[in-house]
Amino acid sequence: MVDLQSQLPTRKYTNALIIDLNVLVAVKLSPLYKDPKNQLFQDLVAQLDHYIHFAVNSYTSAPMSDNEMHEAHCRELAVLQRIAIQHFKEKLTVLALSNYASIDKRDDLIESLGDLTDEELINLCNLLHLRTSYPEGTKIPMDRSFFIEILVETFQRRESFVEQARKLTIYPNDKDLFNQRILSYESLSGSRPLPLPKLNLQYLTIPDFLYRAFLLSRYESLYQVRSDIEDVLRRMKPQIQYPSGDTVFTGWSKMSIVVPKVSIMEISPPKVGEDWPSMVRGEVYLDLETLPLHARKEWAQVKQDDVVFLLSVKLSDKATNGDAAEQNYVKALGIQCVRSAEIAQVLDDEGRPLRAGQEGLDGRYLVPRRRTLRLRLDARQWKIDNALSVAGKIEDVYDSINVVVRRKSEVPLPFLCIV
Repeated sequence: MVDLQSQLPTRKYTNALIIDLNVLVAVKLSPLYKDPKNQLFQDLVAQLDHYIHFAVNSYTSAPMSDNEMHEAHCRELAVLQRIAIQHFKEKLTVLALSNYASIDKRDDLIESLGDLTDEELINLCNLLHLRTSYPEGTKIPMDRSFFIEILVETFQRRESFVEQARKLTIYPNDKDLFNQRILSYESLSGSRPLPLPKLNLQYLTIPDFLYRAFLLSRYESLYQVRSDIEDVLRRMKPQIQYPSGDTVFTGWSKMSIVVPKVSIMEISPPKVGEDWPSMVRGEVYLDLETLPLHARKEWAQVKQDDVVFLLSVKLSDKATNGDAAEQNYVKALGIQCVRSAEIAQVLDDEGRPLRAGQEGLDGRYLVPRRRTLRLRLDARQWKIDNALSVAGKIEDVYDSINVVVRRKSEVPLPFLCIV
């Protein structure tokens, strides 16, 4: 179904049929979909939902702007309000007289329709020309929840992909890197379909191409970063030091260095229309004397605008005892959280800034002993971490950072360029 919906020649025939048969409603209410073990199936349904309501005219193949999608949504709500005031004035007066923004959310619609009886719900669906009967062989349970779900699925407002992308954090964190849903894709043999967009020769619209390229580039980038972090931690060999219970590193890696913490130096006020800081600056001290000479020379090449990853690594007895193969390998490695930052400035041993382009002229670049990195942290992620820390749900993330990981300068974050 996803392939049929994502191609213009077949979409014009299948989209109206899938909407008329309420395929999404029937699938989402099925036991198969509700089973948390069927994450792969749920992701495929989410991809089908995305293409069913994609911003394109299924008959003319013309792309629809955000304003056109909003106007079409408002027309549908206007029809609902007119029928509500004409036929269900006693129970749906509030819905009929409310503004569109207050009735196009899922919870609001369920609350507004809760006063109707089963017969009234069926009558409302018929007046709105929504299907309420199926052949006997389908075995679809036609109960109250099914009819409410049909109405909610028809009239709720959906966020566009652009709106969803704007809410994403710029840099990856531990939840993105070690998402069990994405990790499960890597273990599949290819005999089952994956809920991943395909790069075809034809796309619905230009935004559809950007949507597919963004997701695939993001998944690829997350895989590369995750592989580098795992390789670094395996080389550093974290272990628990008894009886204190602290985590110590018995190995080393030229791509990482142990640090005491990340200090937050500056938090700028939010910009107009935003609820997160416009800028969060941090600072981390690097003691390079513990590294071999060749590794210190490579750390000397770290420059402004490079991206580094900040790790909080802390092992526990539960993560080390027992069969590690059967445990969550993230906890086995001791990863508590991962944050990312962009280097704003590099300071030398005496706290003087190093300027780009002076590597061959300035002796301070050759074999450094100490470095101080001034970082631009992800402001949205900092806001989330700070709120959880103030509420007492987690400890201060940036005080627990004890490892800084770098990647090769020629390795970019692909999805960052697309954003």
